[in-house]
Amino acid sequence: METFRDEAAKRAERGDLEPELPLKIRIAVADDEPQFTQQVARIAEEFFKDREEDFEVYQYQYPRELVMDVDNGMYFDIYLLDIQMPSMDGMALAQHIRETYLDPYIIFVTAHMQYSIQCYEYNTWRYIVKESLTRDLPKALEGLLQNMKKREYRFYVIESPKSVIKLNHDHIYYLHVDGKYTYFHTAHGIYRDRRPMKLALKLLDSPVFMAVNKGYAVNLRHIMEIEGPWAVMRDDEKIELSRPQQTKVKKALIDLWRKENESRTDY
Repeated sequence: METFRDEAAKRAERGDLEPELPLKIRIAVADDEPQFTQQVARIAEEFFKDREEDFEVYQYQYPRELVMDVDNGMYFDIYLLDIQMPSMDGMALAQHIRETYLDPYIIFVTAHMQYSIQCYEYNTWRYIVKESLTRDLPKALEGLLQNMKKREYRFYVIESPKSVIKLNHDHIYYLHVDGKYTYFHTAHGIYRDRRPMKLALKLLDSPVFMAVNKGYAVNLRHIMEIEGPWAVMRDDEKIELSRPQQTKVKKALIDLWRKENESRTDY
């Protein structure tokens, strides 16, 4: 299943410098009320069709079905989620998505304003009230589309005599050293590379990757919180921060969160 990450990688291999969108944008709409699912899907379809983008919209009336698809490896670039649904509410669904993927865009579409602050705990792009859906959803998608065009997707390549593995930077949680190998802990499993971690970090070449002690380096975007000297990662792993790195990591994390928050409010 090819996503716009794969297409971005092909452009990088060809040496293309100008940003462009993927061949196909995949969108999931989840709402237990069929009329709203269809309305949200129709607005999204009209939006991307008017801009001559290639896209697919998948509709879900039962959130558990979407969870099953996500768990089975189906990737969506955009999620449009209702909040109040039977068996599993939209915020629990968003949490499950974020535990698997960091990079997709999530927009909540709901009839209830009281959840607006809580929704942003899941790195939500927008929160839209259903009564203003026709007006506000296209605006939210316009800003999202521009953000997608600006977004960079980078990869780390692990080569061996039998295989070549391409790891999306956004999917790498943290690295650790064991003997001659550096292990990459990702959203999809653990991979090892014969390169030393110092060289791996040089090849990653991104400020979001920081060494936090002699044996570990983390992707700041996957730190959920700092508890004393411990960084709590997205997969619930706790990694100890060395004393010299504690202040540096906290400052870098706050700067990153501030920057990401500003990027969500630019549109």
